[in-house]
Amino acid sequence: MRILFVISISVFGILACNSHQSKTNYAEIDTAKVEDIIDTVVIQDTDIITDTISICLPYPNDTFFSLKLKNFKTNDTINTVYYDEIYWYLITNLDSIAPKHVIEKTMAYDEYEMITKWEQHFTKDINYVKYEGIESGTTTYLFSHCKNKAEFFKTIAPIIEFQKLDSTYYNPEMSWNYDSTQYESIEGEAGCYYEIKKDSVENYMLEWYCGC
Repeated sequence: MRILFVISISVFGILACNSHQSKTNYAEIDTAKVEDIIDTVVIQDTDIITDTISICLPYPNDTFFSLKLKNFKTNDTINTVYYDEIYWYLITNLDSIAPKHVIEKTMAYDEYEMITKWEQHFTKDINYVKYEGIESGTTTYLFSHCKNKAEFFKTIAPIIEFQKLDSTYYNPEMSWNYDSTQYESIEGEAGCYYEIKKDSVENYMLEWYCGC
């Protein structure tokens, strides 16, 4: 809608200028010139995101790494990065376009209503979607507009890679597979399993499951 609005103003300006000079036959307008103007508007508007543009995630900042290290050392099970480090990355590195949007609620054990699906949009055309299981784990998706796997991996890897600091904190040994698309426990233990994928328009995304 935004593109059409800008274009319509530009075209109207051409017609208006011509109208002051002479009676213009609209059928005789040079369509090639109009198309050039449309192309220029689209190229110059950097806020427009199309399926062909690649916008990758920024490398994690020091605030995120400090938070991640703090939670590992203190075993903070309430606000732990271990469980949802991607979300902590988003709120420390990007601006939220809108607050959390609840998509689905479910009655848990016939006692209370539980949010089982919600999403939140961030700058850089990022969308975070979480499915909360009542008796199972959680499945989460990070949708990006990045088409470069190397750039996507460079940002994601340091966010999700675990640091084994001591034996008192449950942290199974993790590793990447041969093509760096899956990061999971070597022994198949409970924890989080990550997979880098492509969506329908060739943008890279991250899907991960945390649970038993």
